[in-house]
Amino acid sequence: MKGLTASIVIILLLTPALTLAGPYSPAPGHPDFAAVHMNDPAFIAWASGYRDVIYGSDVEDVWKTPELALGPAVGDSYHIVCLGNGGRITMTFNQPIRDRSGWDFAVFENSFNDTFLELAYVEVSSNGVNFTRFPNRSLTANPVNAFGAVDPSDIMGLASKYRQGYGTPFDLHDLVNNEAVTAGLVDINAIKYVRIIDIIGDGTYFDSTGQVIYDPYPTILSGGFDLEAIGVKYLGDYANVVPRAPLLLEPGNGDLNVPVTTRLRTDAFSDPDVNGDDGDFHAWTRWQIAIDAEFLTIVAEQISTSDLTVWNPAGGILTAGQTYYWRAKHYDYDYRIDGANEDGYPWSGIFTFSTTDPLDQDGNGVPDDLELTDPAIDLDQNGVPDVNQMQADANFKAINSATGQGPLAIKAPSGVTLDTLSSIAPESAPHLKVEESGLVFFAGIISFRLTVPAAGQEVTVIIYLSSPAPAGCEYYKYSPGRGWNKYEQAVFGPDRRSVELTLQDGSKGDADGIANGIVVDPGGLAAAAVVNGEPPPPDGAAGLGGGGCFVNILSGQ
Repeated sequence: MKGLTASIVIILLLTPALTLAGPYSPAPGHPDFAAVHMNDPAFIAWASGYRDVIYGSDVEDVWKTPELALGPAVGDSYHIVCLGNGGRITMTFNQPIRDRSGWDFAVFENSFNDTFLELAYVEVSSNGVNFTRFPNRSLTANPVNAFGAVDPSDIMGLASKYRQGYGTPFDLHDLVNNEAVTAGLVDINAIKYVRIIDIIGDGTYFDSTGQVIYDPYPTILSGGFDLEAIGVKYLGDYANVVPRAPLLLEPGNGDLNVPVTTRLRTDAFSDPDVNGDDGDFHAWTRWQIAIDAEFLTIVAEQISTSDLTVWNPAGGILTAGQTYYWRAKHYDYDYRIDGANEDGYPWSGIFTFSTTDPLDQDGNGVPDDLELTDPAIDLDQNGVPDVNQMQADANFKAINSATGQGPLAIKAPSGVTLDTLSSIAPESAPHLKVEESGLVFFAGIISFRLTVPAAGQEVTVIIYLSSPAPAGCEYYKYSPGRGWNKYEQAVFGPDRRSVELTLQDGSKGDADGIANGIVVDPGGLAAAAVVNGEPPPPDGAAGLGGGGCFVNILSGQ
């Protein structure tokens, strides 16, 4: 806000300072503040152009000066472009911004104190068409009047968090798992456009978790966000050095009797750039498991964006009595997941190991301690006891659940072989991060392996339950990059005693990551936890929605 009368300025300057109590970075001068001063020597470039200016309401023509947002921040309240309430502008740069260590660019506004904060979303693009927004939070609980105060420690991921002369820093690595980035639509190492979108603080705008964003409202004459400058710390104009090939650690080369539930582990990432001025860090790891030393027959492939030196292959990928070959490679941030520069990144050496399954000594594809023996059980209600049907049909298996909810069974179409079936207690699989998800599982985590007649084939299987899945339960699947998420290709039967899954080799529902005639599906029936009647947190950990089927179990009622 500019052009204030003298009386209004006095009122604002005399407004008592807030007690900063939020969880995010506080105002400059407080311990651990993250603001970047306009004279910080880390800035090596500034916005050089603009496009797509759309002014919002309540902004006079005198403030419609986008050229003043070019170049360095100068700390002048009048050296800005005012977007108006709900306005937007896209800033451009002579060279693309890239993701390096810590923050990569900073946005400057002209607030005259630490609490008069006119907020804005920040979005980036590498092509000017596909934009992605920085994750953001606003914990301001109540509406803020035109001269009210916003606690900066209640704000995260929004521009204008700090007073004039101090930029709000943004780290492109915060977007690494964003859908547009993983799909290759936005390259965080080649950002050419930064879009600023003013937030109207009347309760009609929301943060990343769906919470209302409040800021001073209404403002007139020069309403909305006042952009002074955008400063850049890292540019994409240097010669990258690729990381060295990782060393394989676990399983050891030539190890025998390795459990089929083994993990793969490499040594730590090592890159000459890490110790240089540019900084460079571990972004992805590619893993491969094959049954031949030439890797002509790959049984599983994984690109990890978290847990970068450890991979726990999904249950069912490895089978007992088999010799496997495995390798890995590490990528820095310069690697793009679409395969650019792939040949420049070296593979590790190749290790081999042979497997056993201590949980399935009789080799029938189900854990010995979950064997079904009751001849009265017929979950698919076809008139044949399940224990007999297992022996006769290669496409059917039944087991007792690992969590005490009774037996379950899976039936695949004729011609498809159901190789293995297991139920796993969540606490027995910490690598699947159930505790972080906020989920409670019905009948444990279900893991099975199918052999289909043709690579890439789509197949539908039916899971049968001994009792109806409680209301609120859905079928969830786990992936290392996204955690647990509802599987949309799951359909419950009318009585909720069965759920039909549509899977495709090498695609939807197949955890081995490759079209190889094998479908591996770890997942399970679950709902968001409700403890003592309290619903899950509003941000929905790991992308989960609400649910309420386990209130009595968890509250002890």
